[in-house]
Amino acid sequence: MSTKNGKTNSPAVSATNNLTINSYDVTDFGTLGTSDDSAVFQDAINHVKTNGGGQINIPSGTYYANIILDSNIFLNGAGPNTTILKSVSGSNLDVIQGRDFALLTDTPKAVPETRGVRYAGVSNLSIDGNKQNNSAGFGMRIWGCSLYVNNIVVANCKEDGIYTEFTTHDYPLSDFSTTYDALESNFNHIKTIANNGNGWTYKGPHDSEINDYVSFRNGGRALYRNYTKRGAT
Repeated sequence: MSTKNGKTNSPAVSATNNLTINSYDVTDFGTLGTSDDSAVFQDAINHVKTNGGGQINIPSGTYYANIILDSNIFLNGAGPNTTILKSVSGSNLDVIQGRDFALLTDTPKAVPETRGVRYAGVSNLSIDGNKQNNSAGFGMRIWGCSLYVNNIVVANCKEDGIYTEFTTHDYPLSDFSTTYDALESNFNHIKTIANNGNGWTYKGPHDSEINDYVSFRNGGRALYRNYTKRGAT
């Protein structure tokens, strides 16, 4: 993992560019602005997943929702503090959780390692854990690799703001194989603020970049790196 300021063009970014050709508006899948918009967001994700993946655009506004994120799905707002995804009151759930997170967390490497959320991302929005009205919940919790997260604020969560995790890639055929390159994730222009736990617990994926990360007023560490390479069973 590297932490730096700069531009990058990893496979995660390339995948974003390719998938955003298929662009959808979440408002096409139902009316937003209720006390629980989760079903509308999930219908949009399921539809886009079934049709090969793509970008789901979210307009400005505050939307109460708890979302399961799948591979090949990119959520894109109108900007931090302009588009806000807020945990449903009393849900005690993560605002965004990667598919099968509970089944995958803390598991050893599989052979081949094809599990987890891949080529997915979140950009240009805020995530609010609504900790005043929930007893649990992370802002974003994903087990996977080849992630692209850009220009987000994660705040006000009962637990950690962000939690990412992965094992490791399969041994590459060469230093230039796509299996090796595809592991890289990119995290750019991220703030974690006033979360009760860590701003970000980082348990992978390794070979990733974090650019312009700011964290303050969290109950734990700003960036807690807890990565242990787990061998296959």
